[in-house]
Amino acid sequence: MSNSKAAARRLSLVVALVAGTAGIIGLPVTVGKTAAYADAAPDNRTVILLNAAERNYVLENMREHLGDVQGVIEALAAGDSAAALRSATALGTLANKQNTKRPAGMVTKFSKEFMTATQEFHKEFDGIADGMAHGDTATQSLRRVADAMRSCVACHASYQIEVSRP
Repeated sequence: MSNSKAAARRLSLVVALVAGTAGIIGLPVTVGKTAAYADAAPDNRTVILLNAAERNYVLENMREHLGDVQGVIEALAAGDSAAALRSATALGTLANKQNTKRPAGMVTKFSKEFMTATQEFHKEFDGIADGMAHGDTATQSLRRVADAMRSCVACHASYQIEVSRP
């Protein structure tokens, strides 16, 4: 058995044991949203209504962005400035404009504020890439990445995506 299969099997066993033990001693066991989540305060973030395909695209795109951010950080930690520059450039405005997978008409559903936030994110990575190309140190680049990530956190704290119902 491969290491990953063995690890997955051990994890499944641990989850089953924890759930079984919780059930035996009378703790609530839920599937899906947790009891704590269900009792939480309402989500007051601004709702962006998209159809299912648009939502999937946005979430996939954000996961790709996170992968590129990780690529920047990992490359800087390894001292590979060329790889860091490639990853930062992939997050810039030109790469965003060249994205051909974006569903037609989707951006018309975004508020001006949301569009500004997404454009600023890409501009921040233009600046990071430019700095790298002009000799910024790894520490300087990481500071700029941290600033860009603050924008991500603020945006995720402000907006949520829901699927519109026909």
